[in-house]
Amino acid sequence: MRTRLGPVTAFTVGLVAAAASGVAHAEDVTYYVPFVRTSFSAIPGVPGRPLSYVYWASTLSAFNTSGTPARVSYKALFGSGLFGPFPSCRDAVILPFAGIEMETTEGGCIGAGRGPGFVELTADTSVAVRGDVQRVIGVAECGGGTTIDGTLGYNIVSQGTAPLPVYKSLMPANSTAVAGPVDLGARDDPRTCITGSLTHQRRVNVTLFNAGVVTADFRVAGRRLRQRPDPVFEIPVVLGPLEVRQLNSIPIAISDDLQLNEGFDARIWLSITASQPFLAYVTTIFEGGEPGTNAVTVYEARGPEQ
Repeated sequence: MRTRLGPVTAFTVGLVAAAASGVAHAEDVTYYVPFVRTSFSAIPGVPGRPLSYVYWASTLSAFNTSGTPARVSYKALFGSGLFGPFPSCRDAVILPFAGIEMETTEGGCIGAGRGPGFVELTADTSVAVRGDVQRVIGVAECGGGTTIDGTLGYNIVSQGTAPLPVYKSLMPANSTAVAGPVDLGARDDPRTCITGSLTHQRRVNVTLFNAGVVTADFRVAGRRLRQRPDPVFEIPVVLGPLEVRQLNSIPIAISDDLQLNEGFDARIWLSITASQPFLAYVTTIFEGGEPGTNAVTVYEARGPEQ
């Protein structure tokens, strides 16, 4: 059974950001958690029958580690694809030594369309906040009640899960955060007999959040695994105030210059620098290969003091 957030007074939030009402407690902890829910992509099926579909969705949960009730609240949303939180579930009280699910792969307190975002929460010090991202398949005509035309509904099945980073502070302006080493997979190579699906080559996405109130200049750089300061590549990006953007399928050629390890896997560091306070994380996606391959890996980006 899922535990939903309880009713509270009405609350309205904009598409880009919202400030929490009321007076914050001095002992509150602030959390910034990535949020993902992409639009559906249909899976080919039997002509004339309902289609199954696949999408990416993140979950958001909290657990009270103390012996007294604790509080957790939505404070703001960042990203043009997010809206809410809905008035009935902006705040929640968590029972002692109990958990709640604030967002699930089937929905929650946040409405979402295309594009990634970040959720800002406040919580008592006893609350642990967690999030993950999942590749989800909605299997058509498989339980879940009936649809309007009388056919069976959908069964929601996770096809792989990875934890998302949970941040308690922003990266300072003009600082550098680093993610990795990021595994790009192995290349085809006759010396190792690694061919076809065994290469596990992954596409790389970088999600950036400009937490400043003015435009920010970002620079994303790929760097070799060991003792080489010159970058493999550099990508300049300009983000508007409070903008969230994902760089998708960054092209990274796998070659001996990447300092391959003995197994011919390629790994690199990704560094992110911005002129305004910011957050960032990296995801690698593998959609193929032999059964059982994990579809997604997430790498948090942090500075030396975070």
